[in-house]
Amino acid sequence: MCPDCMVTDAAMSKQAYKEIIAQYGNRILPQNHPYTIYVRRIAKRIIQVSGMQNLNWEFYVIDSPEK
Repeated sequence: MCPDCMVTDAAMSKQAYKEIIAQYGNRILPQNHPYTIYVRRIAKRIIQVSGMQNLNWEFYVIDSPEK
């Protein structure tokens, strides 16, 4: 990936994060919630085989009736 692309991706990720927090902040499950632990465990396995272990990954689970 080109360095300029990484900067653009990082900026887009930060903006998306801010928008998600603004919209769902009060419905994000805590890091110690069983659903969050489950999602993080699966995500960790996916990251290991993705070849993108060097990126800073963060996962949040939103308590929402939407599917």
